[in-house]
Amino acid sequence: YFALRYERAREHLAAARRLAEAAGDTIFVWRCRGLEADLAFYQDRFSEAAWLAREIWDGCRGEDVSSLDARQQGAHRLADLAVLRDALPEALDWFGRAREVAEASGKPWRVRVEMLNQAEVLAAMDRIDEAQALRDEVLALARQERDDDGVTAAHEVQARMDAVAGRGERALEFLSPRVEEVRAHGDAWRLTSLLAQVALARAQIGDGVEAAVDELARAFEAVPHEEALTLRAMRDLAARLEDAGQFRLARRVDALLEARREVWREGFQRTVDTATR
Repeated sequence: YFALRYERAREHLAAARRLAEAAGDTIFVWRCRGLEADLAFYQDRFSEAAWLAREIWDGCRGEDVSSLDARQQGAHRLADLAVLRDALPEALDWFGRAREVAEASGKPWRVRVEMLNQAEVLAAMDRIDEAQALRDEVLALARQERDDDGVTAAHEVQARMDAVAGRGERALEFLSPRVEEVRAHGDAWRLTSLLAQVALARAQIGDGVEAAVDELARAFEAVPHEEALTLRAMRDLAARLEDAGQFRLARRVDALLEARREVWREGFQRTVDTATR
């Protein structure tokens, strides 16, 4: 799964679910369903991902930690799917539900993850003050818990928000070294997101724009990142390039987005054979 070998992951997951069903391990079955929804999402089978995620949210009703984890996963995935439909208020609502379930499960780090997701959607909706307040709260909580990863995530979200808010130089202070760290770790999905913000920031300051757009295009074509603030950054980037008369670069960014919009349309239109699921 993390190595992006999705077909092999599906095979192992199907085998694991069959074993769990035979053993009567309902919780493990729900965990498998959650991973199935994730795989469907990343393989552009969006109608199937939505059906699975909704089934988890509606059907996994236990109050034990494992059941709550499964429901959080379902809500999170439904939020991601709403982003692809450009239904940001709905995405914000689902991230809010995911946060509530994470709070009930007693896992503070998961609460912080969902708070940052809410902050990014708010920023993409131009509700900057609310987004900033949430991000600041996460940073304070992460520091209090001595959660170094959480602190880094909060700083990363700040840089992404800075880029979208037009503070390109400030954004690059964090993003430039962060890109190299993420590249060294081989996290292609996160790298795509960061490169979108870098390209937008560079377009704002007018330095290294063509190289930044070229690197973003290669990364996005290989591993697209389609969360709310990344897509907002790419739309803003195309508009800024157009305004600056850099029409070829603007068309290139627009083409990346339009190609994915077609994939989204097809993915949501696919029928799901629920009888075999």
